[in-house]
Amino acid sequence: MREIALAEPRGRDYLRFGEPVVYGQNPDGTVFAAENEEVIRKYIDAALPENVDPAHIEQLCLEDAMKIKAAILDFFWAARDRQSAQSSTSSSSTPA
Repeated sequence: MREIALAEPRGRDYLRFGEPVVYGQNPDGTVFAAENEEVIRKYIDAALPENVDPAHIEQLCLEDAMKIKAAILDFFWAARDRQSAQSSTSSSSTPA
């Protein structure tokens, strides 16, 4: 297999699995992100085409497995960027 097309997570996935990354704060106030590997794996399984056995992912080389994980996280970064852009557009068009 040369390429795997992942489906973008849907609302039902988000409601079932939750956030793939959680954020915390250190005592000094710095914020850190921690990936939730179990949740990311659920998103990967849900995003795979029907003709791809989830067990196949476990046989991938490290580089390809990392690409799949990054692709899942990219869906979330893109959604947050769109959400942020919509927020800033609606707040900037709201009269004061």
